[in-house]
Amino acid sequence: MNIFSYKHYCFIYLIFISTLFLLFYSYTTSPLYLNEGMDSTIYKTIGLGILEGKIPYRDLFDHKGPMVFYINALGQLIMSGRMGIFLLQIISLSFAVLFIYKTSRLFGGYGMSFLMSIVFLFVLSGFIEEGNQCEFWMLPYITVSLFLSTKYLCGNSMHHPLAYSFIYGLCFSVVLLTRINDAVSQIGAIVFGVFMYMLMQRRYVQLLQNVLIFICGTLVVLVPVILYFVYNNCFNDFIYGNYIFNRIYSGSILGFYQSPLKTSLCLYVFVFCFCFCMKNVKYRNLVFTMFPISILSLFLMGNRNFMHYYIVLAPLITLTITLLVSNKNKVFALCIMALFPFQGWMDSTCNCSKQLVKGNKKEYSFYEETKKMVSKIPFNERNDIWCYNLCSSGNHYMEFLPYNKIVPCNRFFCCWMLDNDKSINEKESIVNYSPKWVLVDGNSSFMENFQAIKMRYLLYAKTNDNICRISLYELRNSHGR
Repeated sequence: MNIFSYKHYCFIYLIFISTLFLLFYSYTTSPLYLNEGMDSTIYKTIGLGILEGKIPYRDLFDHKGPMVFYINALGQLIMSGRMGIFLLQIISLSFAVLFIYKTSRLFGGYGMSFLMSIVFLFVLSGFIEEGNQCEFWMLPYITVSLFLSTKYLCGNSMHHPLAYSFIYGLCFSVVLLTRINDAVSQIGAIVFGVFMYMLMQRRYVQLLQNVLIFICGTLVVLVPVILYFVYNNCFNDFIYGNYIFNRIYSGSILGFYQSPLKTSLCLYVFVFCFCFCMKNVKYRNLVFTMFPISILSLFLMGNRNFMHYYIVLAPLITLTITLLVSNKNKVFALCIMALFPFQGWMDSTCNCSKQLVKGNKKEYSFYEETKKMVSKIPFNERNDIWCYNLCSSGNHYMEFLPYNKIVPCNRFFCCWMLDNDKSINEKESIVNYSPKWVLVDGNSSFMENFQAIKMRYLLYAKTNDNICRISLYELRNSHGR
């Protein structure tokens, strides 16, 4: 008797391909690499800080939502280093691929659905960059919302289950607490499309019920998080990190004109919706979901053009290709894959291959150099290390922090944060706080140029300039020196 059903084999397959994908493309968490990555370093460092009792935004600052920090904390709690985070990634991506598969099953057989799960990973590979990105952790919530809305809009039922709206609310709040603009442009757009369809069908009572249930689902996650920050007297810090600083950082949310890729990716979905849905009555209702997503994504990504921002569009692009394939428009589908994802796949694959072949040796030398330096700091004083200017001018020297399990004692440990908000003055903070140790980018001259700091600190150690440039300063007279 076979104890495994087809569904079991299906799920094993999805876990397998997700694991293989992450092993190669997620170079900041995969055990095949040593690279910690810039953004990933920040998340891992704050995650370590959380395990030591620190509160995001108040004690350690970054401008992402709290979910990504606590995911990284959970991963490092499960298993020290990167492996715990990697295991969480496998679970997250497996669920995302599962719902891509389930969405494809609405339009075709098993074979096509398995193929679309591969296509999804192909599209994703062009955008993934480091791997441990905010957008990556959103994928399960975006894909489940897209699946439920597609199932409803393409089905024969006139009734939209209230459970769907509750799930939308849960997913919306989780993504909201990860990256606000993606919550609005992805899940918010899905919900808007579904609710607008109900409105156009004049199902007012059902619409009101679903709106209320959606709000309830949102509050289930959002309220405890807000209460947590209120309880710890850092709600204002939470607002500053999630909204105020991001307004400074983004400059403007209407930054699509600076990104031809962003514009074309979003507009092609709109063109497809218009052309395809007008000819296919059965799928016409999908325009109420796909159109808002494409338009809001176009406007809400901001001025900065990082490839990982497009991760959230991978499910929508895959759905587009699925609809084309299911309706015998395979040539058009191949054109879309060749036009947009292929170049990204080539760049990402080449980058990861270089990292795997050459990068590990370089990273090992870098981390071993910093390890020697950190070993000079007494173990009981490693909670009193001030990090300054370790991420500037393209030098990502901050990457050694999680490798050496260093949690900075200062709030703003990333220099580019200082560049965006001129009100932050870390030099004065060093003088006022007087930490025993200061780690700085060796290219920085602020220790020598800022007299108040120069008088209080002595250069204690430097890394090999041929490998990296990190300087360690010690507070004068802290050890009788």
